[in-house]
Amino acid sequence: MQRGLAALFLFTASEWAAWVAVLVHVFALGGARLATIATLVQLAAAAVAAPLGTAMLSRLAPQRALRRAFVLQAFACLALAAALALGAVAHVIIVLAAVLTALVSLARPAYYAQLARVLADAPARTRWNGLSTATEGLAILAGPAMAGLLLVAGSAAATLAGCALSLALACACLAPHAAVAAVASKATRRRGEASAALRAGWRTLCAPRGPRLLIAAVVGGFFLAGAIDVLAVVFAGDTLRLGADAPGTLISALGAGSVFGAGVLALGGAAARARLLLPAGVLVTSAPFALTASSPDLLTAAAWLALAGAGKGALDVLCRTALQERLAERRLAAAFGCQECLAHAALALGATAALPLVTTLGARASFVVVAVVLPALCLAAYGWGAIGRGARGLLRAATP
Repeated sequence: MQRGLAALFLFTASEWAAWVAVLVHVFALGGARLATIATLVQLAAAAVAAPLGTAMLSRLAPQRALRRAFVLQAFACLALAAALALGAVAHVIIVLAAVLTALVSLARPAYYAQLARVLADAPARTRWNGLSTATEGLAILAGPAMAGLLLVAGSAAATLAGCALSLALACACLAPHAAVAAVASKATRRRGEASAALRAGWRTLCAPRGPRLLIAAVVGGFFLAGAIDVLAVVFAGDTLRLGADAPGTLISALGAGSVFGAGVLALGGAAARARLLLPAGVLVTSAPFALTASSPDLLTAAAWLALAGAGKGALDVLCRTALQERLAERRLAAAFGCQECLAHAALALGATAALPLVTTLGARASFVVVAVVLPALCLAAYGWGAIGRGARGLLRAATP
């Protein structure tokens, strides 16, 4: 498990370092418009590839699938580094970056499927899901910092080469050992297994008794995370009249808060109280995010966003634990791939919706509107489930 956490940290740090390096390079080539196009193309590629790729990898044991994903990502990083070093045009860079992001979307579902296979009881899964989510948060802070140092000392190509090295180290952390071998079952290789796993993954998320409320919470949280990039820049620059480093501080505060929120659940291991914790997580995420609009200075805004990030980190842990409890291990990776698809789509939608909101309503009102999306989605999911239960009850009562 400790080796898996080390691999997760290296993978996530390389993911964000590559993301920053590509966007910085594309911005230098074509400005904000081209950087926005690159962002949306990469997120769209990840949303499409996540369910399809993880369904195919579900035919393998999770540890082997995770190792294969790391190897493919390392080669994609090297190809992108070579294109950057040779001065390829922007469209080639964006296509190669989209391929890399699509491959990145395969690793996280395989990792959390492996957790479910190794750990038997729900409290242990919750603790390790919390530790893993906190590790991801720390890597999200470290990855862009590493990219900044490499970009200053070298170039975007050197940054991508460093990401490939980080992925190779992550793969080395996953060397087979007795604990995983003792619990790993033989992977099925029947024809049609991938498509069956993909269908099962979507059915799990959309079933009448499925975790739709948790999925709505995670989608709302990622919508919020996608919008913060635009909101932070406009709020810090136009509203608070701060310097160029202020938006990064606000975005980092949200990430640092998620580390804290996931760590709290890791210490508590409260999987059985998920229904009680979910409303609190939604409230702790959305209310402070909305209150950021009233902040008079950078410190107050960062504090509110850190509290909102704590709620989002807790929601991520709760949803992952719920999926691990509800789905058999053979098809679990595909379900996480479907969740990854929804998360990337929500990120893209949040980033796309934030700019017209800021232009129309201003930064302060936009914080409130974006914050309302999360509880609105949860209430809609809860209401839809209540309507479905009522309709099924009426059908049973009317059936002779």
